[in-house]
Amino acid sequence: MFLFDYHTHTGFSCDSEESLERMCEKAIQLGLRELAITDHADFLTHGVFEDEIDLEKRQTAMQTAQQKYAGQLVIRNGIELGQPQANPKEYRRLMENYSFDFIIGSIHNLEKDLELDRLDYASVDLEELYGRFFGCRDYTGERLRF
Repeated sequence: MFLFDYHTHTGFSCDSEESLERMCEKAIQLGLRELAITDHADFLTHGVFEDEIDLEKRQTAMQTAQQKYAGQLVIRNGIELGQPQANPKEYRRLMENYSFDFIIGSIHNLEKDLELDRLDYASVDLEELYGRFFGCRDYTGERLRF
């Protein structure tokens, strides 16, 4: 059996406080052969991706972990790119300057940085909302070649 986890977040991500080392140790303890670290790099309408994640420091930590756990655990350098359609210029700049083994595309926010998890769904026109969501998804796939 081939066990792996390709959707994990460390303390470099906005939604985790776990250390990369502890995650690797736990993965080995659980018998995983591969682990992809897919910290969030979320794009907002204004601002730069460095406001969300320190990729330079993260790259160094990833290389250190890959060397430390070589032969015990394959560690993939992944990323979860959140709503790249919100700021295509920043998305392209990130992709031109960094490479990843694994990429998760996500849309947690719509236009004007509207966060989907904060909506009162009882008062929303769901058909219209779905149309806006799938429009973002289609734009991301077609225009950004995601």
